[in-house]
Amino acid sequence: MPKKSNNKTTGKMRKRTTDLTNEEILKRKYVSFEKRVLIKISTCIFLFLIAVLFIFLSLRLNVNNKLRYFQTSNLDYKVNLKENNYYDQKTLGKDMTYIASLIDTIDVNFNYNFRTSDKLNYRYVYYVEAETIVKQEQGDNVIFSKKDKIINDKSQSLKDNDNFNINQNVKINYDKYNDVVKNFKSTYALSAKSELVLTLYVNIIDEEGNNLKSLNANNKMSINIPLTEQMIDIKMNYKEINNSDTFVANTNVYVQNKVLFMVGIIICILFVINVISLFIMIKKTKRKKTPYDILLNKILREFDRIIVESKNDIIIDEKQDIIDVKSFEELLDVRDNLEKPILFHEMHKGQKSIFVVKNNYEIYRYVLKAVDVEKRK
Repeated sequence: MPKKSNNKTTGKMRKRTTDLTNEEILKRKYVSFEKRVLIKISTCIFLFLIAVLFIFLSLRLNVNNKLRYFQTSNLDYKVNLKENNYYDQKTLGKDMTYIASLIDTIDVNFNYNFRTSDKLNYRYVYYVEAETIVKQEQGDNVIFSKKDKIINDKSQSLKDNDNFNINQNVKINYDKYNDVVKNFKSTYALSAKSELVLTLYVNIIDEEGNNLKSLNANNKMSINIPLTEQMIDIKMNYKEINNSDTFVANTNVYVQNKVLFMVGIIICILFVINVISLFIMIKKTKRKKTPYDILLNKILREFDRIIVESKNDIIIDEKQDIIDVKSFEELLDVRDNLEKPILFHEMHKGQKSIFVVKNNYEIYRYVLKAVDVEKRK
């Protein structure tokens, strides 16, 4: 066992104090690889959750579900008369028989209401069509037909809405359509029935372009006005669209809060950057074994029976002297003389390890550094 001297002891204790101070400073600043990976993973998880939260809060989502709709309609008209010596009033109401030669114009009012059981986004389009029809006097075979849009397409988009109303007025010049049919029948010397049919068509379209409900030829609001007759009875057809049914609302997603959405996108970018950084960090660790790794593994494998690995830092008593040895073989000699175990702890993974043999008065230490091993190579 080496003898101690007072001068040497004092010098060694000063050296030990300086070494410990430097080591403690290094330990405080150093973050292990495992901790850095854990911090990266925690950061990625945090950014991902925050990004999802912000984007979710910024969006409005309508889920597919079965909704019910209700539609009601009303059709009304009045007949405006030409100047005459018989009627005191200028306008006659509905459900009367009218003298065709006294009719100036006919005011028709289409009223349509649509309502759903829940709010959704959709668009409706409607138009009014006038069809002049000439049929065989006996039977319903069409001889002549001409269609005109007297009210062109009108459209409106509705957001988060559950109802709308169409109130459309149409004024018909009766003589205009009546004279066309008169000339047609006179030209070809026909004895035929004729009428003017006004129809309101409505299409209701969701955001995907699918029809929620359409009023077509079998489900329409229409009014039939006879032509080329002395006395006419106007007929209305709209009762059948006073009904309800069900439909499936399509899923749609749209940005409700643009600020939250942009913040969420920025956080998503930060998340991707951190994930890439994490993969790069892990990839760098998948390296070939260095000379330091090979030497350390050899020492631990060959002398595992006399080496005790410490999970924590090896505590050094301030009253003990530190004696640094040049090689592990010298530390083995010390261990054999003192019959004490060799304590081992890897201070910085892949970079620095410490082997220690403790006595009552001295600490024999061998430090294995990657830098020193590389120099020897």
